[in-house]
Amino acid sequence: MVPVVRDLMVSRRGFLRLAGLLGAASAGGALGEPLCANAAAGSLEYDDGNREVPIGAIGAPERVVVIGSGFAGLAAANALVHAGVDVVVLEARERAGGRAWTADVGGVPVDLGCSWIHAPIGNPMQRWADQVGVGVIPFGQGDEIVPNLSLWDDVGGGWAGEDVLLDALVHTVLFEGALPDLRAAFPPGSALEPAIERYLDDAALAGDARRRAGFAIRFLAEQFCAASTSDLSLEAYLNGGAAYEGEDVFPVGGYARLVAPMAAGLDLRFGESVREVAYDANVVSVVTDSGKVLRGSHALVTIPLGCLKEGTIAFSPDLPAEKREAIRLGGFGNFEKVAFRFPEAFWLAERDHFLYASRERLEYPVWLDFTRVVDEPTLVMLSGGSFARRIATTPTADVEARLLEILRDLFGATIPNPTALTRTDWANDRFTLGAYSYVHRDAVHPRDLDARATPVAGRVLFAGEATSADRYGYADGAMSTGIREAKRLLGTESVQLGPIARVPRRPLFLPGSRVRRGSGPASLHTTPRLRVRSARE
Repeated sequence: MVPVVRDLMVSRRGFLRLAGLLGAASAGGALGEPLCANAAAGSLEYDDGNREVPIGAIGAPERVVVIGSGFAGLAAANALVHAGVDVVVLEARERAGGRAWTADVGGVPVDLGCSWIHAPIGNPMQRWADQVGVGVIPFGQGDEIVPNLSLWDDVGGGWAGEDVLLDALVHTVLFEGALPDLRAAFPPGSALEPAIERYLDDAALAGDARRRAGFAIRFLAEQFCAASTSDLSLEAYLNGGAAYEGEDVFPVGGYARLVAPMAAGLDLRFGESVREVAYDANVVSVVTDSGKVLRGSHALVTIPLGCLKEGTIAFSPDLPAEKREAIRLGGFGNFEKVAFRFPEAFWLAERDHFLYASRERLEYPVWLDFTRVVDEPTLVMLSGGSFARRIATTPTADVEARLLEILRDLFGATIPNPTALTRTDWANDRFTLGAYSYVHRDAVHPRDLDARATPVAGRVLFAGEATSADRYGYADGAMSTGIREAKRLLGTESVQLGPIARVPRRPLFLPGSRVRRGSGPASLHTTPRLRVRSARE
C-alpha cells in the first residue's frame, strides 16, 4: 500500500482536503500588532466568480440596511459605500466578523471560527489579504502533505505505525474515487453513511484495517462538512467548489486582520439584534430588539442559516413558500474547537499534529499543534459533525477533564495543566445556532441554495455562505455572496473593495419618525404598528 500512498502524495491531489484540515485554525503574530498592515491600501475590482449581472432587485439602492457583519455583510457594505450608496450595518454582537473570531488564548491569537484560506490561488479572500498587506502561512513543505501526523489507536492501545496510518488515510482518497459508482448504486436522497459501508465491503476490509479506514473516511467527512455521515447527502458530497487551486494557508495574526480593513469606515452599529423585516414594493423597515426602526430602499439579510431556520427574524409579509422550504431543508452543522495554552510543549518530543481514534465514535478526533506558528506551546482540538453536536450539551469542566485525560493517556500522567483554555459553543450561540451549512440528504441540490439566494419582492436580499451554490461552508463563499448582492443592487459586473475613509454616523430612524422618500403604505412611514413574532411562533 505504501507505494500507492507515495504516488498520491507526489500528485498532491488526494490529500488536499486533509492538508487543508490540518493547516487549520490559528494564525501567528503578536496580538498587539496593527490589525491592518497596509491601512492605505486602495480599492481593487472584485466579482463573485463571473461577470454576469444578477437580477431580481427593484429600484435604485438609495439606502441599504445590511443585517450582519460577517464577510457577506461586510463585503456588500464595503462595495456599496465605494459606489456612493448610503449603508448602515446592524450587528447583534459587540464585534464585527460573525463566525470569523480571533480569540486571545493566554496571549496567543487563535481563530475559533473560520481559520484558513482554502485553495488560495484565484481565491478572493487571498486577494483581499494581499490587498490589505496581511501575510499568510502555508501548510506543509514540499511534497509532505501530512507533515508530522500521528495516529493514536485507542482500541489498539498505542501509537500506530506510519504504514498503518498511511493505509488508513489512503482509503479516504480511494473512497472519493469510488463515489461516482457508489452514487449510482443508491437511490436519490441517500446519506453518505451507507456508501461508506458499501465501500468498506467492496474493499474487503475487516477487523482493525476496516475500523481504521472507516475512522479516516468518517472523520474527514464530518470535519469538513460539520455533519454526521448519516445526515450528509451522498449526491452532493464533494460536489461544487470554485476552481481555486493551491495549498491551504492561514492569515498571520488571524482572520481579525482581514475583518478590520473590510469593516473600516462603515457605519457599523453593534449590539443591534434584528427581530423583524417588513417590506413592500417601495420600502423596507428593519426593527431591532430595542424597538428602533431603520427604513431604507433595500435590506440585505446575512445572518447564518441556523438563525433563519429558527426564525429569529420575522418577515412581514412572510417569505415565499419556496424560500421557506429551502431554508427548512438546508443543513446547518456543528463544529467546535478547544484551544489550550500550556507552560511547555510536552507533545513535541515525538509528535506534532495527531489523530485520536477513540473507542467512542469520533470522540475528540483531531489535535493540531500551533507552537511553531505562534511561538507559544499551543494545542487546538477540532471536532465536527456528530460528536461536535454532543459537545454542545457537555459542561466545559467535563470537556476539559476528558481532554486532559486523553492527553495524559497519550503523553504521560505528569504533563502540566494548561495555563489557558478556550472552547467554542457555536451550537448554543444565539447569533449562529451552529457552525456552517451543508447539503442534507433530504435537500435538493443546488436548487435549494439558489432559492435561498433569491431576492424577495425586489427589496429584501440574502447573502452568506449558505446562499453560495459553489462555496457553501467557506468564508470566501460568504465574501463572494456579498459581492454578488452588491452587484445585484448596483447592476454592475464587478465592484470595488478596499478600506474606506470614515463615513459620518447617520441617525437612526426611530419609531414615529417619517422617512423622506418612497411611497409605500402609511404603516411603513409613520409610527410602525408591526406585529413582531417570537422566534418559535
